[in-house]
Amino acid sequence: MTPADPAPTASEGLVRALQGQVAELEAANRALRAEVAAGAALEEQHLRSQRLEVVGTMASGVAHDLNNILTPLVAAVPMLREAGVGPRGLALLQVIESSAERATGVLRQLLEFARDRRGDRLPVDAGAILREVAALAGATFPRAVRVECRVEAGLPAVLGDATQLHQLLLNLCVNARDAMPDGGPLELTAESVGGRGRTVRLGVADRGTGIDPAILAKVFDPFFTTKAVGRGTGLGLATVQSIAHSHGGTVAVHGRDGGGTRFDIDLPAAEATPHAGGPAVLVVDDDPMIREVVRAMLEADGHAVVTAATLPEAVAVVGDPRHAVGTILADLVMPGVRGLELFERLRVAAPNARVVAVSGLGPAIPEGELRALGVTCVLAKPFTVEQLRAAVRGE
Repeated sequence: MTPADPAPTASEGLVRALQGQVAELEAANRALRAEVAAGAALEEQHLRSQRLEVVGTMASGVAHDLNNILTPLVAAVPMLREAGVGPRGLALLQVIESSAERATGVLRQLLEFARDRRGDRLPVDAGAILREVAALAGATFPRAVRVECRVEAGLPAVLGDATQLHQLLLNLCVNARDAMPDGGPLELTAESVGGRGRTVRLGVADRGTGIDPAILAKVFDPFFTTKAVGRGTGLGLATVQSIAHSHGGTVAVHGRDGGGTRFDIDLPAAEATPHAGGPAVLVVDDDPMIREVVRAMLEADGHAVVTAATLPEAVAVVGDPRHAVGTILADLVMPGVRGLELFERLRVAAPNARVVAVSGLGPAIPEGELRALGVTCVLAKPFTVEQLRAAVRGE
């Protein structure tokens, strides 16, 4: 038998009690410090918001006055050039004109920053906007910058202004390009986060020079820039944050292991509820302009509309319980899809939906093959609003 542990002495019990009290005090102290830090962060956020409001008001007034000053200057340069000046005079006029153009560009950014962005919001396809920006960057950026774009299938729409979101993404892409003078990957992503797709996250990431952690908290301040003199106004990221906040969202910046920077823009997803007048219409087309035009036409008639740019997106949409799809309007020719594969997959995924095929090629596919896959009619491009309405109604 092992001897029983001796009972603690009175002094040992007192020490243990004191140790317990010390531990409780330390825990209370940590909690108090956390509350103080949170309060300080909230106060800093409030003060920063007030500073931004003041800067916006000042920017609007300054830009208005300077535009009035620059207008006669810009107008006078071509008149002086036509009046005839010597070679030296022409060179000086070129300097004046270039400087005036730069000043005009800065003022345009000032007015854009100061503009009230709380206008009407409509459901927009953030993934389509991301693809448009990726295509623009791929066509205009140096070839050494490799643009990669990934959009989650079935991404919900967001309530917003398509032009402002386009500007937000383009500002971030230009910054990423400038951070990679020798080239590298520019990664654009769109995904749903937060469970059940309540938030849409747009990401722009590069493998460039990165941002010093000591100044990360300042990068969204108006007029703060790390670029060389004459290369930046310090309004690009301030405008990005202003647009994100006006859409009820947030923007965060992170350094990346191995070098580079990532920006995450979180935007609240639009509520996807079936329209009271009937099920939703799914528009499937790889051309973003066609998707948005058809969406506008159908929404003007009171239809709830969902869009998809690829076959996987279309299948994901019809399988998502948030979308009660009753009619599918799909292009006959889609990149990466063989023959009638799109309609075969859609028939399996949505056997009860009416399907309208949209074609710009004429009657190239026998009508019997299309009807066997559930296609009720073929809508030829280009089509009128009345023809679209008739096709959706099944007339």
